[in-house]
Amino acid sequence: MKTTIYTLALAAVAAVMSSCGMSATVYNDTIVAMHDRTSEALSEKVDAILDFENTSKEEAQIQLDELMAMYNEDIETLNGMKYPKAAAGMHKAMTDFVVYIRDNVLSQLGQMLKCEPESDEWYEALEQTNDNVNTANDLEDVMIEEQAKFAAEMDMELR
Repeated sequence: MKTTIYTLALAAVAAVMSSCGMSATVYNDTIVAMHDRTSEALSEKVDAILDFENTSKEEAQIQLDELMAMYNEDIETLNGMKYPKAAAGMHKAMTDFVVYIRDNVLSQLGQMLKCEPESDEWYEALEQTNDNVNTANDLEDVMIEEQAKFAAEMDMELR
């Protein structure tokens, strides 16, 4: 009986703590680290994917699959976060950005891998990929603006 009461008490404490969310600093640091990690991986892996002379289609697909897994993990993490109320705009902007990269940039890269390198279809897919990257850059700018608003509201320095 004591074990059951103890277990229920621990569960109640855990539920209360998780409903409180994370501190503004921890949230900001988490988002910045996530963004830095995915941006670096995206840059490195896209370079390899586009280097069709030195990267086989199979290896390029592996690189793309790794990126998709990383972005899916980040989306799952973002969807499960209990962020500070003041971070609602920043959180939405970050989520929109990450989802857009996965659904548009990465999926378009997948279309490129189906094309013969330097064919008309490949160049069309590359052009669409570049357009999607430009849109992603705009979404990233929105995220940065929202982070600045959040930092100002929380009286924090931007990182």
